[in-house]
Amino acid sequence: MPVTAVIDHPGRVLGGLLAMILVAGCAPGNTSVSLIADGPGVTLSMEIEGAGALAVRYEVDPDGTLRFSGGRDMILGRVTWTGRLTREESIELAALVDTDRWGGSGSRRGDADASRRYRIRLASAGRRSRFELVGADETTVAVEALLERATRRRFEAFLETLPVPSLDAYIEEQRGQEDDRAEAAVGEVPTP
Repeated sequence: MPVTAVIDHPGRVLGGLLAMILVAGCAPGNTSVSLIADGPGVTLSMEIEGAGALAVRYEVDPDGTLRFSGGRDMILGRVTWTGRLTREESIELAALVDTDRWGGSGSRRGDADASRRYRIRLASAGRRSRFELVGADETTVAVEALLERATRRRFEAFLETLPVPSLDAYIEEQRGQEDDRAEAAVGEVPTP
């Protein structure tokens, strides 16, 4: 038997639906990072300073926009390169930063390489963190490696302009030089 509802006040129904959405949206629950389209769904800023004048900043927006600043550009607050994370990189980043180790604020000590100092700001669904890390922990090393791999794309346009080396051409060139040396040696008379 079908159930039929009579709506005597459409405003009440709309108000009830709005209230349910607000209550559900504010209810405590899973605060894990969710992907936004092809982006990681997080806002991340990671500054790294260390020995040898190391100065790097990675910034990631929820939509996957990635900004890199290195060396003097990082110190002066300029962006060296802007690109995008791939969907796979976004998924990996979202999984890496969804950890209890990256919660809270303050200063802490990492597990390794105390010559590096990390300043990290992270905002994701229901969570904000801002902390400084002396040395690195497992998560920080993994996030840094991921962002470094992603920012290497800034070299692609330049690398595509370079000639492709050919092993065959190199071998032919070497054979030609050997033949030239052999011909020159034939005409020489040894001196006693």
